[in-house]
Amino acid sequence: MLFFFLIVRGALKPAVTEEPINETPIEEVVSTSPSPKGDTAPAPVYQLPYTEAVAKYKGSRIQFDQSCQAIPSNQTFKVGTSVMIDNRSPKTTTISFGSSAYLIEAYGYTVVSLTKEGLFTVNCNEQRNVLTLSVQK
Repeated sequence: MLFFFLIVRGALKPAVTEEPINETPIEEVVSTSPSPKGDTAPAPVYQLPYTEAVAKYKGSRIQFDQSCQAIPSNQTFKVGTSVMIDNRSPKTTTISFGSSAYLIEAYGYTVVSLTKEGLFTVNCNEQRNVLTLSVQK
C-alpha cells in the first residue's frame, strides 16, 4: 500500500504538513512510511534495492556526492517526471528546493515527482545553488 505525503517548507523555518496547501506543490513524495512532524522529514523508505532503483530511474537520477555537489549540476525534466535523488555521501544529507526539504540517509535515496513547472535552485545541506533544476511542460 502506498501513501502520498506532501512536504512543505516555509521561507524562514521549514515545516512538514500532511494537510493540503493553497498553492500548487512543486514536488510530492511517494512513501511507504508515514512522515513525522518536524523541521525536515526523513526521505521515504523504499523496498526497491539500490541497484534496481538506479536502473529504473536511469536518465532521471540526480546524485549528490560527499562534497554536496550535484551530478550533473543542471537538469531538465518534464512536469510529472519521477526523479531519484541519490545521496552518495557517508553522512545524512538534507536536499531542499522549492518549498520542500528531504533528509536522506547516508548512501540512501528518495524519489520525487515533479508537479510544478519552473526553474528551481537546489541546496544541499548549507551549500546553496548546487543544482539548477528546470521543470517544463
